Amino acid sequence: YIMENAIGEKMGQVRFEIGKTKLAYVNTNLNPAFFRMGLGNIILKRATERFAQDNPKIKEVKALIKEENIKSVMAFQKAGYKFSHSTIRGGKRIAVFKREV
Repeated sequence: YIMENAIGEKMGQVRFEIGKTKLAYVNTNLNPAFFRMGLGNIILKRATERFAQDNPKIKEVKALIKEENIKSVMAFQKAGYKFSHSTIRGGKRIAVFKREV
């Protein structure tokens, strides 16, 4: 999902990877030109809602976020994702967030 502003500038994108069960994983990317505007969580929330409408069989979306990436953690929380647990991947601490859809 790609979010554009009124003049067609790409603000960010949100990608969902559908798993074998009723689960999807989410990945986001915000255009650096739109950093520090409070848009990351809005784009993420809208994309998640649209994804849920487009994919009614999916019941949960998960995000894997490096714990040191505080901005992403905050954006996911503001977008309605809840902390689930921590894990380690590739030697890095990862926070797992999830949202029921």
